[in-house]
Amino acid sequence: MSPTTRTINYTKWGFILGTPIAFFAFVATAATVPEFRCSIDKTAALCSEQRQNIELYTQSEAGEYLADVKIIFTAKGPPETQYTDNNGYVKLRIPTKGDVRVNLSKVGYPTQNFTINLENDQSITRIIRFTKSGQPIIEASSPTSQSPSSLPSPSSSSSPSSVPPTPTATTTEVKCEDVSRNGNNDYDYDNLISVAKRTEQPSSYFQLSASRPKSFACKIINNSGEIKLAYGLPDNSNLTRVSVKIYVDGIIRKDLVFGRGQAIRESLDIKGASGYTINFEVVPKNAEFSGDVYNLLPKP
Repeated sequence: MSPTTRTINYTKWGFILGTPIAFFAFVATAATVPEFRCSIDKTAALCSEQRQNIELYTQSEAGEYLADVKIIFTAKGPPETQYTDNNGYVKLRIPTKGDVRVNLSKVGYPTQNFTINLENDQSITRIIRFTKSGQPIIEASSPTSQSPSSLPSPSSSSSPSSVPPTPTATTTEVKCEDVSRNGNNDYDYDNLISVAKRTEQPSSYFQLSASRPKSFACKIINNSGEIKLAYGLPDNSNLTRVSVKIYVDGIIRKDLVFGRGQAIRESLDIKGASGYTINFEVVPKNAEFSGDVYNLLPKP
C-alpha cells in the first residue's frame, strides 16, 4: 500500500497567517494618527494638549496667492503635513501653548521657516509672503481685521466657517500722547512708500534708533471694542528689525517683530479697556542705524 500524499493548502494557510499580520500592521500605522491614539489611550500627552484652529494664506512676494504649498508644522509630537488649496489657504490645528515650527515649501521658491506661539500672538489669520531670503513676511491679524475682498474665499474643500467674517464698523476714538521724552517727534506724511513691493500711503512717520525709542500712551475715549493698528518699514529702510510691544491697561497683549520691507496690521481687542500703550525699539538694541517707522493707517 502506497503512503498517503498530503497536499499543503497554501491559500488557506496564507489567509490564516496573513490576517493577524495585516491587523497588527494596521494598528501600528494607525497608532501614529493622533485621533486614533487618543481613542485608545485617553491619558496620552497629545490628547490632553489643547489645540486651536488657525488660518494661513500663502502669497508670493508680489502678493499672488500660492496653491499647493507644502506646510509641515512641528510641536511636541511628530510633524504634521498639509497643503494649501487653489486660493493659497489652509487651516491648521496647532497647540495653544509653546512654539510651533512651521516649514513651507513650493517648487520655484526657497523654503520658508517661521514659528507660531499662540501665547505671544493670538492672531487666528496670518498672511505669509514668500521671500528670496527664506524669511517670510508675516502679517498677523484677527479674523475681523480682514475684508472679504482682501482675502480669497477658501476652495469648496475648505470649511465655510473658515471664511473671515465681514468686519464691523470701527468707531473707537482715542487720544494718544508721545511719552518717549527724547525729542523723537511724530510727523505727518503725504508721499507714497514701497513696503514688500506694494505701494502704501502712510499718514505719519517717526524716526527710530537705539538711543531714541518711541512710546505712545493712548486714552480710549469712545470704545467700540477694537482698535486697528498698522506700521511698516519701507523696502529701502536703514533699519533691519523693529520690536513692537502693545499693552492694554498695563497687560501685554502683543510682542511682535517686523523687519525691512515688512508691515504689521493688528486689530486689537480693547473691550472694557481704558487705555493702551505701544512701545517701539530697534532690534538689536545696539544697532547703529536709524530709520523711519511709518503709520500705514489713513488719516482720521
